[in-house]
Amino acid sequence: MNIVLGSEDDLEVVALHPETSTGIRLRLSMVQNNFHLFTRSWDLSFCVPVHNALTPQAELVEVLSCEQVKAWTEKIVEQWKKAR
Repeated sequence: MNIVLGSEDDLEVVALHPETSTGIRLRLSMVQNNFHLFTRSWDLSFCVPVHNALTPQAELVEVLSCEQVKAWTEKIVEQWKKAR
């Protein structure tokens, strides 16, 4: 069904704020495009679902420790350097 609707379920996203060494890991459902991720706050009420089963959802999986934030940041920097 998600292929027909063009949405992604169980999408895991890591959000980092390196300056404060804070971060979270989220599990998102019914994500249809980047607009859902980057153009609004995390208020899911902006999407009016056709059916209750199609309501976008966000679940906090984990609050990351300082060490985890540092490790994720290092991975991102490594990948960025490789891509250059």
